Amino acid sequence: MKRPILFPSIVACLFLFSTTSAAVFERDLLTPGDGLLTFDDVNKREWLDLSESLLEQFPGDNLEENYQSVVTETGVSGIFEGFSVAKGDDAEALAISAGIDIVLRSGLFEHNLIPTTNIINLLGVTHADSATDFGSFGAIDETGIFFGGPRRIATRFIVDDQGRPGNIGSEAGLH
Repeated sequence: MKRPILFPSIVACLFLFSTTSAAVFERDLLTPGDGLLTFDDVNKREWLDLSESLLEQFPGDNLEENYQSVVTETGVSGIFEGFSVAKGDDAEALAISAGIDIVLRSGLFEHNLIPTTNIINLLGVTHADSATDFGSFGAIDETGIFFGGPRRIATRFIVDDQGRPGNIGSEAGLH
């Protein structure tokens, strides 16, 4: 079974939300109690915690090169062998399984706050400006043209400084 992986990045903007009942929970990867996996019981997928694949921890002169170094590690004998890089649809499916409403696509719908906070806690916080402005950022296996050039797209589960979950959208994740 291939397991999707999100690679954290500093800049990202794909906000995710849905209303189905949560079916994601923590699992262990290397040792009992490490909690380094999030299991999506609906889609039968395991997600590696974002802390394990922070782009800045891998070789490269820029974030795209760091990303490519991590991708290499998903190959045979790599430290992430058995995982694959997530696509946007994978991240949306995870959000839906987590109980986030992606249809409403607005941070003003407070029913998304608890499931968004829960998925952030499961995947790991990779960005925090305050106790009420935090999120999980992960580069995905998609690029787009932004501000005149191709850039990596990333997914971001976020709770803003007002304690609200963010909106769905996309921006360049890496330069």
